[in-house]
Amino acid sequence: MSAGAYLLARFTDPEQLLPAVKLLDSLQPIIRWDAVDGHVHLVIKTKPAATPDAIKSLIGLDELLRYDIVDNGDTGAIFDPSLSYAYVFIEAEACRRESVRESIAALSETHFCSATTGGCDVVAVIRGPRFSAVENTIAEKIRSLEGVLRLKHDRIIDLRQL
Repeated sequence: MSAGAYLLARFTDPEQLLPAVKLLDSLQPIIRWDAVDGHVHLVIKTKPAATPDAIKSLIGLDELLRYDIVDNGDTGAIFDPSLSYAYVFIEAEACRRESVRESIAALSETHFCSATTGGCDVVAVIRGPRFSAVENTIAEKIRSLEGVLRLKHDRIIDLRQL
């Protein structure tokens, strides 16, 4: 049974991002959304349910990836606006997935860490005083973990502050 999903949305035209997030704020199955700077433009966390048709039909949506949450480590803790954050999407060896997730969850820089399926095994949010510190944590403490095959990270951008 899924505990929800992370939907990763990439737009052909990033100008369509602001109208998209206005719509997301009105949709019931949406728990949270974050604009990101990386391989996608939005990370959307949903309640356990099918992907809402309204998301699939966002203007300018180029690609929508879905990672189902198996073990939700997101406590709902508020993001501190004085810190920098990044999502990290990790693919791990099957025999080491749980140990990779546990190791990441134990880091003091981890805001939350969830086990997922659908092409990505772990979704984590890493925090630091600056993006350079977040990227150092990813490079030195996560990428080097035994069992990590591939990872991508996307910096979180607070559109509500713009």
